[in-house]
Amino acid sequence: MSPPRKSTLSAEQTVDRLRDLESDFHAAANMAGIVWDLLSEMFDGEAKDASEKMTGHKDCFIIDPAALERLHFAVSHSWHLTEKVKGDALAALYPSP
Repeated sequence: MSPPRKSTLSAEQTVDRLRDLESDFHAAANMAGIVWDLLSEMFDGEAKDASEKMTGHKDCFIIDPAALERLHFAVSHSWHLTEKVKGDALAALYPSP
């Protein structure tokens, strides 16, 4: 990836462009929080105890396929939102001539 070009925007224009992306930043952060919540639920004390009882191993977890599907969606969507906000922020900071 080549280094970004020097911006020709004023500081005020730059701030305005970044403010326009505020909801996108929040969406990416919220989705990352959902990923964390899903992971926490999958490996909380109750899940660990149930998996240990079923498998006889402390470090072996049984993951419900539906929970894994939700996690997969949340991680995938989080990655997509993060890439989008990164691209939009760079485009806002370094507009094409």
